[in-house]
Amino acid sequence: MKRFAALMPVVSLFVGFAAVAQPPSPIPETVFRFDLALVDRLRENRDFDLALALLKRLEKQAPDRGPDVNFASAQIRVEQSRSEPDMNQRDKQRKLAKADLLKMLSGEVRSDIAPEAKLLLAQVDMQLAQSQLSQVLPLVKQPPTPQSTAEKDKARKSLMEAGKKLASAVEDYQKSVGELSGKSAAALARQASIDRVRLDLAENEYNMARTYSAQREADDRAKLVKKASAAFEKLSGEEDTRSSTWIARAWLGLLYRENGEPQKARLSLRPLLLDVRPVTAQAKRMARYFNMQVIKYDGFDPTEKNTKTPDQTVEELGSAWLRDYGARFGSTPEASGVRMLMVDSIIGQVSKLPKTALAEK
Repeated sequence: MKRFAALMPVVSLFVGFAAVAQPPSPIPETVFRFDLALVDRLRENRDFDLALALLKRLEKQAPDRGPDVNFASAQIRVEQSRSEPDMNQRDKQRKLAKADLLKMLSGEVRSDIAPEAKLLLAQVDMQLAQSQLSQVLPLVKQPPTPQSTAEKDKARKSLMEAGKKLASAVEDYQKSVGELSGKSAAALARQASIDRVRLDLAENEYNMARTYSAQREADDRAKLVKKASAAFEKLSGEEDTRSSTWIARAWLGLLYRENGEPQKARLSLRPLLLDVRPVTAQAKRMARYFNMQVIKYDGFDPTEKNTKTPDQTVEELGSAWLRDYGARFGSTPEASGVRMLMVDSIIGQVSKLPKTALAEK
């Protein structure tokens, strides 16, 4: 990602002045707002270190504006965690964001940003719960043990609590912004934030389902999958101009497979695999991963002929996915899932190779 080149001289000047200020002087409100807007632009352009350096300067020059600085810092940490490849570092950034938000909300906070800050805090709690889940669900299936069962129960409880907090926070946020109408940038951004939370809540039902074994705890798993399906079904019927609508349709494809309907999953995912519109970009990325799962575990569409095996196809599709998305989304759960599917497919191909004379001896 290229740095925000047009602002570099200005930012460098500000940070340079911060280093020699003895001590920093209070700054006018207009300058503070300008600098805070500059921090937002740097965050949007993923120049996180420079944004945090500017925030550190603002914290010294405007000690009475701590809540604004803490909120901006938390937003940077959350955004930074999304591109962090190391799981421990991701969680570290999220915990730092949580600390910023708790510090902010412990004092007097402007009513116009308090609901948004509480929503972000609930989202961070959800991300930490999801991270906990990823640590207790092994990439390679293993027989259950009392310890692994207890860890899954603990992760499920964390997800449940996080879901309750997020549902409450988004309800308060919706009340604070009122009825969303019109096509202004602010209205669209607020609607997109709410849509993302609704997707997170639907996905949370499925994540809780994953803590149950598909064989030994099928009934408990099926109940939560049904709740997830209902939530995604509702989202999938909204306006086609919303990216959340298409993301929900991608998830429905995966859940059809989960419910033992692979052909329905194929037909649901196929339109997304062929779509090239920007509004479907995220949904397409997910649909390509979900489609690999259908091929790996359920084979090809029985109405079509294929010259390659499912394992060969999954390996090729996985390579294409990483080529197209690895640079930007290489640390996402989908990327980890794609890599694991590729490993399983390569092992599957190797296991079917004829034994060599040396191996037979």
